[in-house]
Amino acid sequence: MNDGKKKPKKESREIMERAEMYATKKLEWSILLRLKHVRRYIKSLPIWCFFTNYDRNLAKPKHLAVELDGVIVYSSFKKPPRRHDFEIVYHLCGKIHKEYVIVRPMLWDLIKTCSQWYKLYIYTRREQVSADLIIEGIENGKAIFSKKLYKRDCNIIKDKYTKDVKKIGKDERTTVILECENMNYPNKLPVTTYQGDGQDCGLMSTIVILDALRYCMDVRSILDLDNL
Repeated sequence: MNDGKKKPKKESREIMERAEMYATKKLEWSILLRLKHVRRYIKSLPIWCFFTNYDRNLAKPKHLAVELDGVIVYSSFKKPPRRHDFEIVYHLCGKIHKEYVIVRPMLWDLIKTCSQWYKLYIYTRREQVSADLIIEGIENGKAIFSKKLYKRDCNIIKDKYTKDVKKIGKDERTTVILECENMNYPNKLPVTTYQGDGQDCGLMSTIVILDALRYCMDVRSILDLDNL
């Protein structure tokens, strides 16, 4: 006996499934926006549950611009009591300066891992004369960083030097700036300031986040959250 009800068509079921999927994504995004520690939440979810167009996003080239001081190295005019990785000597403002440089733990892991996903650049508030010497000490004859930007390439806002993502010259949707300064500007991924501690592991979580961001259609959807 026909009760007048029709079986749902395949197309109708697909529409309902998509609606449920988007509703779930919307709920997850609303939770994400309220979280204080966004990075912890990124690591707790399967990547594909809040990033769309997986294959296309992964195929897009990504770009990572890294600050030197406090992010991947620590430097001091005084010789550190325990160790340092290399020294730099340079002339600036009519004076000879000597600095002792300590490379941040896990930097080589960051370079080795993230260079598979990102084009690597340096974007520093240092003058070029000293920055190039530190970069040479890190690269040690290898071409690791495709582009270098210096103090002259920064913008001055309220007497502070800030990075300008437009000067990197790449698609802003796929560009990340790794920074330790407590300043807000587009495309910034914050990292704890490195102060020469041999047990520092701040770059470990950074690698995890960069791994997640490479699947994102627009990295700013995560990086521009007010509470990151």
